[in-house]
Amino acid sequence: MKERLIAAGLWENGQNIDPGYSIIHAWKVLSRLGVPYRYGGRSQDGLYEYLIIDPETGSTMASGKGPSLPTAMCEAALAARKLVSRPTAH
Repeated sequence: MKERLIAAGLWENGQNIDPGYSIIHAWKVLSRLGVPYRYGGRSQDGLYEYLIIDPETGSTMASGKGPSLPTAMCEAALAARKLVSRPTAH
């Protein structure tokens, strides 16, 4: 997960923590997008789901699923990264 986030510009190389395993660091990844997000609940297949919200329309613009909340959050950020022009630097 960490390598994919670095490649997408959502995590900095050299940080030893993998946000896919830490909810605090997964929130940091989501905050770099600069758009709203929210917990989507559990999907029918039992995975956690996180949603990225379009700030103009309020509709879901991307989502991510995973066996844990941090994984779902990071997957949502990766899916939204393709749609958001550039992450905010922190």
